[in-house]
Parts: sequence; structure tokens; C-alpha cells
Amino acid sequence: KAIAKVADLEFENKNYSESLKYYSRLRDISASRREQANAMIGMLKSYYQANDYENTRKVATDLLNTGNATLNASNTALLYRGKASYAQGNLENALTELKAALTATDENGAEAQYLIAEILNKQKRYKESTDAAYKMTENYANYEYWLGRAFIIIAENTVNAIFIGRIDIDSGGVGIARLVLTTN
Repeated sequence: KAIAKVADLEFENKNYSESLKYYSRLRDISASRREQANAMIGMLKSYYQANDYENTRKVATDLLNTGNATLNASNTALLYRGKASYAQGNLENALTELKAALTATDENGAEAQYLIAEILNKQKRYKESTDAAYKMTENYANYEYWLGRAFIIIAENTVNAIFIGRIDIDSGGVGIARLVLTTN
């Protein structure tokens, strides 16, 4: 438990190379699958924060391949694999991986849903992005942070659609109002 505490402290202090050493050691010495999975989650988050996306993907894949990881560990691995692809600019791969993470009904799923909407927005696929953002109200309404960010994506999509002449101003406002009404 002491190694886990030190690893978590190093992570919180943004000493990712140090946290990786401790999480790796913890993974190697842990007797239980749950402790090993927690160590691997710490590793993949540390790699991600250190901008080492290849190792993020590798640890996430290893965690998924263990076969008996907890649901939370699997959900986290799916999310971070998609986030790593996104950070590397591989948007289509990121979309595929993040869609796999939508099986999660926890915050991992909420973040994945938001990131899908964000990627579609970056690809100028505004209608699909707006639809993905609206799904936040159906499946992840309890996660206010991600819901708020989805609201911003909808507003951006509305402005972009108005700018390129795909909708008129009145119908754009209805979309934003629909999100507000759905969440209240």
C-alpha cells in the first residue's frame, strides 16, 4: 500500500516519470488482479499525461487483454486508448476506439461521448457532432462537467452551421434551447 500511495502522490505532483516507476513496481509485485489493474490504470494515465501516447495505448491494450480486469479498469483503458489516438491526430481511429468506450455508463463513458462530439466538430461534421453532443442528455446527464462542455460544442456547431448557411438563426436557437430543456 505504501508504494501505491507514493505512486499516487507522484502523479498528483505531476512527476509522471516517478509515478511510472512506482506504478510499474506495484504492478509487478501485486498479488491481486485488482491491484495490478489499478497499477496499470496509474501507468496509462501517467504515460498519457507525459504525452507518451504509444505507451498509453500499449498499457491500455495490455490491461484489456488481461481478460479479468474490473469493469472500471476496462472502461478506463478503452477511454485512454481513444484519447491517445486523438492526441496523435488519428481522428478516425480515435472515433472507433471512443465508440467502444461508450459501453461505460460512468464518467469514462461521458468523456468518451463528449470527445466523439468534439472530434466530429473538428472534422466539420456539425450535424453528427450535435447529435453526439445531444446523446449526453440521454446517457450521461449526471456528469455536469461533460454536459456543460457538450453544450459548448452544440453552440459552436450552431454558429458554424449558421456561418456556412446550413441553418437559419431561428432553428439554431431551438437546438440550444432543446438541450437546456432536456437537462432541467
